[in-house]
Amino acid sequence: MGLLGTVAAGVGGVYVTHRLAHRRESEAWRRERERERERWAREDQALTFEHRRASYTAFFQAIEELIDDATDNAFNRQPKKRLDAEWYLPTYMKLQQLIIYATPEAADAAYTVFETVRSMGNWSIRYDEDGRSRKAFDDLHSIFGPEQFELLKLIRRDLLIPGAALEVPPWGEDSPQQTGAKAV
Repeated sequence: MGLLGTVAAGVGGVYVTHRLAHRRESEAWRRERERERERWAREDQALTFEHRRASYTAFFQAIEELIDDATDNAFNRQPKKRLDAEWYLPTYMKLQQLIIYATPEAADAAYTVFETVRSMGNWSIRYDEDGRSRKAFDDLHSIFGPEQFELLKLIRRDLLIPGAALEVPPWGEDSPQQTGAKAV
């Protein structure tokens, strides 16, 4: 009986030790997998943030070029660069990319700015034809500045830029972007 008891105790001890070791290993493995998931989530978040930053920047720059083209076209500053029927498509493609990464508020503001500038360009094509086109262009140009400023504030907020809550546009209240005049 003594030998049987010793063998049973030894087997029982090995079994208990094995179970405890297996439980520790399983717990360590679970913690490691959780850390990996957290690391992947941080990497995904950083990559999404970078895509958002790039799409915001590309769109904002494209809008600047679009407003310059519409204004130049309206005032015949570059007569050889007349706007064709598809003049806004490159910026529209940037808007589509922005919509993927932007917050809903910023996407709505970007679409509003795009539509305002696109309408300005379309009116600028007929700018010299009649006074109605000139008035429509000028009216749209006067609302572009505040729309662009609102978009800039949303972009700065989304990108977590310090001091994102701007009270005055960085270009000033009486700048070309706000008044509709082009700097010379």
